Amino acid sequence: MDIVESSYQHLPIHLQKCFLYFASFLEDQKVPVQKLIRLWIAENFIEASITSKSLEMIAMDYLTDLIRSNLVMVAKINSLGEIKAVHIHDLIHEFSLVQAKKDNFLPRINEVGEFYSSRGSWLRRIGLGIFPSSENHCKRVNVLAPCQVLLGDKFSFGRNINTLRFLPSVNSPFVDYDLSKSRKHLRVLDFGSVKLCRTSIDALQYLIHLKYLELQLYLYFDHIPNSICNLKELETFIVTGICCQACNPKTIWGMISLRHLHINDLYIDLSENQLEDLDNLQTCSGMVIYPGGVGDLQYFMKRFPNLEKLSCQLYGSGTPSGNFFPAFETLSQLKSLKIGVSGAVVDPYGFEDFTYPSNLKKLTLVYLRLPWSKLSTIGRLSNLEVLKLEESSFIGRKWDVNDGEFPSLKVLKLKKLGFSEWTASDDSYPNLQKVMVHSCWSLEEIPECFGSNCTLQLIELRSCGDNVVNSALKVKEMQIEEMGNSEFKVIISK
Repeated sequence: MDIVESSYQHLPIHLQKCFLYFASFLEDQKVPVQKLIRLWIAENFIEASITSKSLEMIAMDYLTDLIRSNLVMVAKINSLGEIKAVHIHDLIHEFSLVQAKKDNFLPRINEVGEFYSSRGSWLRRIGLGIFPSSENHCKRVNVLAPCQVLLGDKFSFGRNINTLRFLPSVNSPFVDYDLSKSRKHLRVLDFGSVKLCRTSIDALQYLIHLKYLELQLYLYFDHIPNSICNLKELETFIVTGICCQACNPKTIWGMISLRHLHINDLYIDLSENQLEDLDNLQTCSGMVIYPGGVGDLQYFMKRFPNLEKLSCQLYGSGTPSGNFFPAFETLSQLKSLKIGVSGAVVDPYGFEDFTYPSNLKKLTLVYLRLPWSKLSTIGRLSNLEVLKLEESSFIGRKWDVNDGEFPSLKVLKLKKLGFSEWTASDDSYPNLQKVMVHSCWSLEEIPECFGSNCTLQLIELRSCGDNVVNSALKVKEMQIEEMGNSEFKVIISK
């Protein structure tokens, strides 16, 4: 423990705060990097740079410094080698808890007692038995709720807290708490692991200084109130659980400070044209886009000039005239795009003439049912590094890849596609590193030219036919014997 303390004491002050924040997560928990740095930003741990770096990029630099200090370890990386999750050793986590308590930085509440509802024993709940008083100077509270929780009027976290987070538990407990008591100072509210009662959701409108808000809806009649637009300083807004079109008020699009927005089934009606310019929005997922005219689509996309990551569903109306494809090329800063299709999409599909942002690095397509010939448009994207084609995104028997296509592609994933022939030239995929083929039962073989691809490192097969397996093993043999690539791997699972 002395070594850990020594390492901690040698950290600059801004990194000490970031490190102690790991006390707000469970032991052995793999902490998603995205969530971690967004919380750091909401806590004002990140110092703005005089350079053009965003707060998220600076936060990532902080995390890299903590990893170099050996206090934090990488838990998960993505296909491009980027860090997706981190964790800390049990002893280091124990130290973070002790130090956080010692510094009055972030105490954890996990002692429980019983609370009896006046409305009958069937509403009996297990409540938390210790709470910082209003005189307590602690600004952050971390709650471990192993059972169902009912926090009534007689319980108080104090009026001066900045942060209230509930840790994950097996039972996903219910919470009833008067949020208006902390309206003046609360900046971080993480209820993503518990179920908030209706009255508490309605009280969100009073938390006008909130920067980070994460909620879980649990019934179809739950909703996000229109008054959510009162949260003018909100930067991260995440809603999971059961959502429907009625859950999402149009006032969300007036929250101009938003940087990160995730709401399951976030419905957009293009015909209404009531959107504000969200210049700060960087990531958005869960969006469901209804069809509209070409002008409506361009108007809609121009509202997000700095959007870097988008995950959306295109909702089909059941008629050919209702088929559409938004003008994604207007999103000049977009680097990651996932497109799916829901509703009734009928032939002709109307997706054939779409274009993509030139800076796109990652693209995922699901259920689009495009002809394979239209993939050449994607093949000409000079910055594309990751391509995932899933669930009948392309239809037809044969996929021909032409010379020079996919010049920067490093990762290719094909899942549940019905094609049988796949041909490629020696000049295609010049930088390909990983190929993943999952549940493509009709596919006959992997392109033989992969055997002479000098950058290829891995082929992963899941639930594929014997012919595909044999062709992959042949590629491996060529890579080892002809290319001298002894590290080449083929992973096969049924």
